[in-house]
Amino acid sequence: MADQTTPFTQPPRPTVFRMNQADFWAGYDLEPTMLAFAKELGFASIAEAQTARIFEDPSPLNEQQLDQELFEDITFREALAELVTLKAPLPCFLGSPLAGPFPRHDLMKLAA
Repeated sequence: MADQTTPFTQPPRPTVFRMNQADFWAGYDLEPTMLAFAKELGFASIAEAQTARIFEDPSPLNEQQLDQELFEDITFREALAELVTLKAPLPCFLGSPLAGPFPRHDLMKLAA
């Protein structure tokens, strides 16, 4: 008799994606995160955003990069954990060294 058990699959794990030198977003996969970033900036597609050169080698942060400071008091990993704890809809803006961290006051509404 064949084994009829369904293999356990891990739920997707969110991570941090670097869109360019100044913008970091949280999401599950690169392409949907790139599209959300592009739409946030008013572009209809990734291709349109690429033409405008808003992306600079977008990629997920590695384990070592996740432990670097996003800001003086919080690492990328800690910021991501806070978004997940607050059940922020992903993909979403995580932070920018130029603009500051994600808007915590908006996320607190999600936890209420």
